[in-house]
Amino acid sequence: SSDVCSSDLVLRVKGKGGKGTKGAESGNLFLHVAVAKDLRYERKENDLYTEIKVPVYTTILGGQVEIDSFRGNYSITIPPETQNGKVLRMKGLGMPVYGLKNKSGDLYLKIIPEIPQHLTDEERELFRKLAMIRPSS
Repeated sequence: SSDVCSSDLVLRVKGKGGKGTKGAESGNLFLHVAVAKDLRYERKENDLYTEIKVPVYTTILGGQVEIDSFRGNYSITIPPETQNGKVLRMKGLGMPVYGLKNKSGDLYLKIIPEIPQHLTDEERELFRKLAMIRPSS
């Protein structure tokens, strides 16, 4: 189904299946684990990819933003002059690696600057002044 990731897993639990006949041991229980897709993330093996909107002022000046990962909320630092589409790697915030305790993939955040809307007259004037200081090339 398109609602399930392609990395389905089959787990075998020995001796927990149906009872054997004529005194034989119980069979095995096979669990088919399918991980449901989350529309916020694209998964590539154990790494997750997503986009985050960041206020344009923060992408220019740098600063802290809160992100909501499937492992919880985190405060991350956006470096000054971060460009549209820049990807930041958050080590260990991806999917857990099956069979390896305390090991996870990474979370990759694609930065999308959020352009302000409904500017005040003062804000428009400040942007005009900025445009005059740094004309387009």
